[in-house]
Amino acid sequence: MLLEADDQVDTKFDNAVKVSRLLMEEYIKAGMTAVDMTMGNGKDTLFLLECVGKKGFVYAFDIQTQALQKTVERLKNSLFDNCSLINDSHENCGGYIAGGTVDVIVFNLGYLPGGNKNIFTRKETTTRALKSSLELLKPAGVIFLTAYITHDSGEEYEYVLNFVRSLPQMKYNTAVVRFENQINQPPVLIIIEKRNA
Repeated sequence: MLLEADDQVDTKFDNAVKVSRLLMEEYIKAGMTAVDMTMGNGKDTLFLLECVGKKGFVYAFDIQTQALQKTVERLKNSLFDNCSLINDSHENCGGYIAGGTVDVIVFNLGYLPGGNKNIFTRKETTTRALKSSLELLKPAGVIFLTAYITHDSGEEYEYVLNFVRSLPQMKYNTAVVRFENQINQPPVLIIIEKRNA
């Protein structure tokens, strides 16, 4: 069947967030523990809660009070209350969560949509958060990181990419999903899987 010009096709692989959600839906099971390292407007926090269900748990971090407020608002009609919203930098995640207890971790780097664009994730704190995240993960746990190339001239993206490339193959599987034929440097999805010990 040929599509008419105004027919809408629900594509699955046209941006990093969609691809990460598809993969997370396949990976995350009820009862798992998840972490949203960049709470933002709470979309990923709610998505993770829906995936882990009432028997799971979600931690979410953000340094901005505005992000915490937006997430509380987003979650108020949710069926889930099994989460901890933490108004702190993701680099301090190890002070809130025990090592080896997390199944999935999500980063969505950049700035708060609709917020102050001068406040954004930075290469130093994100790298520290990634290092801590590797300690938090259980064996076979996965990190899904959406990186934006343009918000700081690509410094954070390059820094994170070099960090991921340096991870030892015997301990981690890594993958990078890019959208090669899209204009304006679209976000990139970086995946890190902790291998079984």
